[in-house]
Amino acid sequence: TWGNVTGPVRTPSRLTSFAVFGDMGTYEYAPKSNALGAVDAHVAAALERAAPTLDAVVHVGDLAYAHDGPASRWRYWMEEIETGGVGGQLASVVPWMVGCGNHDCLYDNSHKPPWAGSILSAGEDGGQCGVPYNARFKMPGDPTQIDGWHESRNGTRNNLFYSFDVGSVHFVMLSSEHDLGDGSAQLAWLAADLAAVHEKEGRRARDAAGRR
Repeated sequence: TWGNVTGPVRTPSRLTSFAVFGDMGTYEYAPKSNALGAVDAHVAAALERAAPTLDAVVHVGDLAYAHDGPASRWRYWMEEIETGGVGGQLASVVPWMVGCGNHDCLYDNSHKPPWAGSILSAGEDGGQCGVPYNARFKMPGDPTQIDGWHESRNGTRNNLFYSFDVGSVHFVMLSSEHDLGDGSAQLAWLAADLAAVHEKEGRRARDAAGRR
């Protein structure tokens, strides 16, 4: 399961190539004139250069910088990465994997993480409250891992912590905005995920040795 790729996905036929970054948003854009600018120009230029060889984009948090309250900034940001302005419609031809940063998952008292002492106030800021982030993406996280969390209300997705493979590279995405302490759901999941990878690689090594 990948992001909402709308075009044909490239099939790797060479060494795996991917871009990893965070903080792609910008505070400067002009929605009334439909001007581009919701994406940081330096990041956009780097992706433009790398686009022809990329197999995936790994965006580790702080996506659209929707600090201005309404979620319209998300629309402008999505339009730039999907239909123009960034790597020639990059998000419509390669998987765009996302993680939750503080600009994506801020909370107030009515929308808070399930552990004490970790509430970041989003005030009246609807764009960074976590709802647009969760609604616009569907990552391969197991939704049962967040049963009872505020984000589990739709019951169909976990965009907070998950793993995926690109070629021979195993990626793990964790949320710095949710509990990472001893005994947390994220750490329990991470231990199980890495153990499964270790076991898989062990079987592969044993099979290769048996074929010699």
